[in-house]
Amino acid sequence: MNKKVSKAKQAMPDDKPQGREEIIAAVMAAAERLCSERPFKDVTTREIADLANVNLGLIHRHLGSKEHLLERVMVSYAERFKQKALEAPDAPAALQYLSMNPHQLPFLRTVALQLLSPVTLDTLVTRDGGVSILLRMAEADRSGKEGSNAAPHRVVAALAMMMGWTLFKPFLQQASGLGAEELNDEKLQALMREIISADPQ
Repeated sequence: MNKKVSKAKQAMPDDKPQGREEIIAAVMAAAERLCSERPFKDVTTREIADLANVNLGLIHRHLGSKEHLLERVMVSYAERFKQKALEAPDAPAALQYLSMNPHQLPFLRTVALQLLSPVTLDTLVTRDGGVSILLRMAEADRSGKEGSNAAPHRVVAALAMMMGWTLFKPFLQQASGLGAEELNDEKLQALMREIISADPQ
């Protein structure tokens, strides 16, 4: 068995999944983990099956092709973010949730790794994911205000800040010389709220 899979499997359940729902859940969890560790093109369905502790044929039976599995992984992330974002009172609150969500780092690592491999953007982008919800919320917050067409650009700028911060926080803290006290989650979240909430100039 692949050494990377063996190492990861230490934290996976030893019990063999039973029934369609358990099998799908185990396969999805294994695929999410492996796709956040290396490019999808380097991940095999055999490795996913071994990590999920299921028969290889069950992946094809319940989830189809390897490419379809990646799409399911991205949709699963989007659904989790969407559910919580819709509970937020406004766009800044929704963005704060996204930045603090424990799934955000593996999600962004998955996106970054797949962008470096021959995977189409259509596979990674969901039509009704967190980004589109944030855009709609920001547009609703600014509805009727002069310069409201700036809202989408502010949301994208705040998202870019959040994504970069989530992926590169330790590097940015050390490279800037500011350290964790001067450059931390709380201060970056405040800046992101300011970007989205600022009145148009």
